[in-house]
Amino acid sequence: MKKIKIGEPQPVDCNNCQSKEGYQYSDFMKLHYTIFHDSKGKYESGTYSDGCTMLNKAVTVYCINCGKKLKFKLIRENFEILK
Repeated sequence: MKKIKIGEPQPVDCNNCQSKEGYQYSDFMKLHYTIFHDSKGKYESGTYSDGCTMLNKAVTVYCINCGKKLKFKLIRENFEILK
């Protein structure tokens, strides 16, 4: 199976929609969301943590147009999207 580095052009058309409109992937991360309530218990707002822990870096890609799995994989060596 063909492999590309993140940011390289999509190498093959989608088998489902026959387009080459882009690809998407989902990394799995752990982060925290802190919720604030007033003295009466009413929800006021919330905030996400400043950082996160990467649990799994995706290599499987999906069509950005129709969501079907594409026939290539990502090379994830030495690439960090979050710093």
